[in-house]
Amino acid sequence: SFAERGGDVPDIEAVRIDPRDGSVWYASEGDRRLSLNPWIRRADRSGNFLATIALPESLAFSSNPQYGPRNNLTFESLTFSPDGDSFWTALEAPLLQDGAVSTQTVGGTTRLTRLARDGKMLAQYAYPLDPWQLTPAVGRSGDNGLVELLALPSGRLLAIERTGVDVMQPT
Repeated sequence: SFAERGGDVPDIEAVRIDPRDGSVWYASEGDRRLSLNPWIRRADRSGNFLATIALPESLAFSSNPQYGPRNNLTFESLTFSPDGDSFWTALEAPLLQDGAVSTQTVGGTTRLTRLARDGKMLAQYAYPLDPWQLTPAVGRSGDNGLVELLALPSGRLLAIERTGVDVMQPT
């Protein structure tokens, strides 16, 4: 596969236009199984690569199976602060060390992270996720996660969660 040959396998979940220079910022969830860390990158409007933002180690996958982000549950969101001096991202689900993912009856806790344009962590906040909003079919599962953020001019954040459940009966 491409990843086995040393390539990158992007799982792009968020795309934003830089309010300062019009460049395109995009985020990938990475792949824990392939040891491909989540990342945030920049490109010009023609698609030419400009930079990978150096992110805090706490947002990278770990060789410790009890630490770091869960596979396919990392960066789903990206938003610039109203002044463009920083940006926000959030993990879709809790870090492994932060506890369990949401269930049908109990929500989990994920993290909202404010970063400087160079990737330096400026702040991090716990965000309480809701329990699943739907009931899966008998013998099937579901999940809930934070999938979008929007920084408002007031300095507040608007967050969107989603619930995914399997409603098909097992065959």
